[in-house]
Amino acid sequence: MIVLKLAWKNIWRNRMRSSIYILATVIGISLTLITLSILEGLIEARIKDLIDLETSHVQIHKTSFLEERKFTDFIDNGSELIEVIEGFPEVKAAAKRQLIDAVIQSPYNNQGIRLVGIDTAREKAIGTLNDFLIEGDFLEGKNKILISERTAKKLNLKIRSKVVVSFQNLEKDIVGGAFRVSGIFKTPNSIYDEGNAFVVMNSITGISELNESHEVAVLLHREERKDFFKNELIEAIGNRKGANFAKGSWDFLEVKTWEELKPEISVYSEVVKINNFIIFGLILVGLGFILINIINMIIQERLVEISVLRALGFKRRQIFLMLVLEGNFMTLTGSFIGIFIGTIVILVLSQNEISIFQGFESFGFRNEVTPKFNGVNLIIGIALSFFMSFVIGLIPAFRMLILKIEDLNK
Repeated sequence: MIVLKLAWKNIWRNRMRSSIYILATVIGISLTLITLSILEGLIEARIKDLIDLETSHVQIHKTSFLEERKFTDFIDNGSELIEVIEGFPEVKAAAKRQLIDAVIQSPYNNQGIRLVGIDTAREKAIGTLNDFLIEGDFLEGKNKILISERTAKKLNLKIRSKVVVSFQNLEKDIVGGAFRVSGIFKTPNSIYDEGNAFVVMNSITGISELNESHEVAVLLHREERKDFFKNELIEAIGNRKGANFAKGSWDFLEVKTWEELKPEISVYSEVVKINNFIIFGLILVGLGFILINIINMIIQERLVEISVLRALGFKRRQIFLMLVLEGNFMTLTGSFIGIFIGTIVILVLSQNEISIFQGFESFGFRNEVTPKFNGVNLIIGIALSFFMSFVIGLIPAFRMLILKIEDLNK
């Protein structure tokens, strides 16, 4: 107990030095927590946008469609597949889509695009594209097309402008149709915006000669149930294999979760978790070098005092422990204050979106993000602070162990 009291009192014998170190720890820890909360908020928003706009939780395709993107690799009897899917209690909504590689043309320009044929009612239930409309409506009326703001600028289009969309039909003939711009959208992902346009599926079936879909997307009530649902759906499809329908069979379907469809996004999430340890570790190592110098100065300043303590009966390990505790107390004091300040700032910032570096949308990320409070980061911060301060504090404190009393009296 006396060693603990001495260690705590010794910290404040040189208030300026101790305060500077504690302040550096406070700044380092609090800024680290805030940075990590922004990174986690960025990844969480990317995953949410990915699920809401692109993949949903689970998708079904013909086996070779994602690799070769052949127009003829469509799902037979997709309507009955939808009925099977909606029979699972985990399912919130499901929608089928036609995916066609096409060219969109205006009187001013043209560009390659993925034309997505959708059922508007189901698409509104499964995704949030409707929420990103900045002008017009969501495909109301016949022969309407929904394009992004980027496409509209490139082709010099506005609401009710006329465009021609060309693609290959089932017979591999080049066909086309005229559409009027019904709405213009803008999402946080500029790559997605530039590559997609939407039409009502019924408006292109006559042109494409295809009444089936290339993709079925499934939205679940709970994201963590996606792997369980995938396995259950594979089993349900397997039970129907070999059964011929009027329009084909389900012998060559594959079911994938969003993590399998976009593995790079899943990797980002794991990388951020690993970075939590790395960033905290680097900050604390930097602070550790400062701590080593401080403990060395303490030993140099207190050589006479240490020899007196030895003469009074203090053992080497007690003095060693006192020096280690001084470093721990300073680091942990700064860490707890930094964690407290960082947490308060994160909670305040998480009430609203904050702007970060512009240009993130080119990589599929939002330019504005809501920081995410994560209690795990607090535990990591406390654990690493204690561990690093203890380990690094051993280095200069060990120097005292090898000093002899004669050396202390010099």
